[in-house]
Amino acid sequence: MSIENNQLDKLLRESKDKVTALNNVIEPFLGVKDKKAPNVKEILKFAKYVVDHIGEKDAGTSKPVLTNLTKKLQEIDEDYNDQLQEICTDLINCLRPKYSYFCDALIPIIRLNAELFQSKEEYKQAGRIMASIDTDDQYVCTVLNIIERCEWKIFTAQLYLEDDDNTSANMHIQKARKYLKDIPQSHNKYLELDLQLKTCYSRILDAERKFLQAAVNYMELSLISGNVIKESELMLSLENAITCAILAKAGGPRVRVLGMLYRDERSKDSKNYKILEKMHKNRILSKKDQDDFSKTLSDHHKADLSGGLTVLEKAVYEHNMLSASIIYKNIKISELAQLLGVNDAQAEDLGRIMIQEGRMNATIDQVDEIIEFDDDSNILLSWDTYIQDLCMTMNDIVDQVDMNYPNQFVIP
Repeated sequence: MSIENNQLDKLLRESKDKVTALNNVIEPFLGVKDKKAPNVKEILKFAKYVVDHIGEKDAGTSKPVLTNLTKKLQEIDEDYNDQLQEICTDLINCLRPKYSYFCDALIPIIRLNAELFQSKEEYKQAGRIMASIDTDDQYVCTVLNIIERCEWKIFTAQLYLEDDDNTSANMHIQKARKYLKDIPQSHNKYLELDLQLKTCYSRILDAERKFLQAAVNYMELSLISGNVIKESELMLSLENAITCAILAKAGGPRVRVLGMLYRDERSKDSKNYKILEKMHKNRILSKKDQDDFSKTLSDHHKADLSGGLTVLEKAVYEHNMLSASIIYKNIKISELAQLLGVNDAQAEDLGRIMIQEGRMNATIDQVDEIIEFDDDSNILLSWDTYIQDLCMTMNDIVDQVDMNYPNQFVIP
């Protein structure tokens, strides 16, 4: 049995309810009721007839028929995903030239096709398909409301993140952020979208090695209360916050974040609590500490940097450098290198960069090959650090009060 154009022409002439008649024609070829393989050839032949022969001349018939077809395609058994993907790809090519008329059919087919690529872990292709839709287009805006456009961009960003394309992911998540600003916070989907956006953005910061910012974002996610997020997900966010804080550039800002994480009672159940405690208490990390921590990290946490060090090695060596600045008033560069486990040139370069960036108060005497640490104004013990730490803690308390008792207190 096959679909012929002359039969469809006759059906249109004789049927009082053309939409129902056409829907009945395509039903057996979809294989939904019997859970059989869809007939790719006949489905595409039918779709092209509706688009090209009925088309915009009788939109009252073509649009509902195509809308029904897209809904039925989503019901096809996953055992036939390969055939479904072939249908989706050809159908998109058929609809796209006339998307201004058939945008409401095109958009769900594009989403379905992207999800099929996602199921095969072909994230780049899935992201590209989603990104092919301009969510600000006037026709798209008639199909997708502001909530759906925000969800579309977040999903697109997530796909690009899985492909390690942080640049594309960031572009789409920033667009989602703009949409979220236009959604009332009272909307029942707002908090869910906000969580998805923050989680995605934290992953982007993490992947781009902006570890301190990522740690703060993950920490905020871990503090969300109520039934909005599972306890296991809160703990995962806390684990990620601890990992990123440990890998962040050594210095005052990281000290404050480490302090807040260390004071969180849940951190004691973290797999990296031992490292967190040592860093918070300014203890020197051993090679075994570094190796144990390395086993818990993702590949991008261990990537090579210019200068011959990995991300992890640089974080540990910088921490140990600051710890040494507390223990020693001055130290030979060769002895410092031995303490850190690097060569003399690397030890001097680490110290020089940290001094230049204001993360360590010290001077380097290249003639005598000595680093002189300034104990009187040590960056780890400065009065300003304590004041800022107190302010950040107060902000956390205010945020928690506002979250647990919304609209009950006016915070000037």
